[in-house]
Amino acid sequence: MDKATVLGIGLGIFFIVFGMGVDKLVMFVNIPSALLTYGGAIGSLFIGFSMEQITSSMKVAKKAFNTPSEDLMSILNQILALSEKSRREGILALDKELKTVKIPFLVKGLQLVVDGSDAETVQAILEIERDAIEERHKIGKDMFDALAAYCPAWGMIGTIIGLIQMLSALSDPSSLGPAMAIALITTLYGAVAAFFLATPIANKLKIRSSEEMFAKNLIIAGIIAIQSGDNPRTIKEKLSGYLPPILREKLTK
Repeated sequence: MDKATVLGIGLGIFFIVFGMGVDKLVMFVNIPSALLTYGGAIGSLFIGFSMEQITSSMKVAKKAFNTPSEDLMSILNQILALSEKSRREGILALDKELKTVKIPFLVKGLQLVVDGSDAETVQAILEIERDAIEERHKIGKDMFDALAAYCPAWGMIGTIIGLIQMLSALSDPSSLGPAMAIALITTLYGAVAAFFLATPIANKLKIRSSEEMFAKNLIIAGIIAIQSGDNPRTIKEKLSGYLPPILREKLTK
C-alpha cells in the first residue's frame, strides 16, 4: 500500500469536512446532484473509451495505491547473482534458476537467452513488450485525465439545470436561496472529483509507469550483458548508473 496516496486521501477528506463543518455536512449532501455529476462523467467515459480499455485501466489504477513490487536494488542484485552463475557454469545453467526469479519480465528475457536467441532478437522482443506495457499505462492515465475534465463539465451542466429550475420559480422568492445552493453543489461535486482524486491519481500513474519503464530498461541492459558474457564486476559498474546516488553508495559498500 502506498502510504503517500492513503495519507493524501485522508488529509483531503479531513480538510474538506473541516471546511464544510461537521455540523453542516447534511447541507452538502444531494443525491440527484451526485448522480447527475458522477453518472454523467462515467457516461462520457464510456463514450470516449472502449469497454476493454476501461476494464484494463481499472487494473492499472491499482498502481496508484500500491508501492512498486520490485525496487532497483533488488533487481540489480538478482541480475548480478545470475551473471555470476552464468559466468561459472555457462548460460544453460540459468535454466534451473528461472523458477526462483519472481519478476516475469526478467524470466522472459532469461528464457530467450537460454533458448539461444541472439542479442538483437532478445532486445527487440523485450522492448516490444516494454512499449506495450507503457501504452497500457498511458491509457489508464488518459482515462483519469478524461475524468478530471468530465466531472467539472457535468458539474457545470448540473448547475445550469439548477439555475433554470430556480429561474422558473421566481414567483416564490423564499425558494431562491435553497435552489441556488443545490445548483452550486453539482459544481462542488465535479471540482472535488476532478482536483482531489482524478488529477492526482493520473499523476501518480504517470510516475509509477515511469518507474516501471526505468526498471525494465535496467533488466534489458542486464540480460544483454549476461548474454554477452560480461564479467559480473563489469555488469555491476555498467548497471549501477541506473541507481540513485544513495543506492549506488550502498551497492559499492
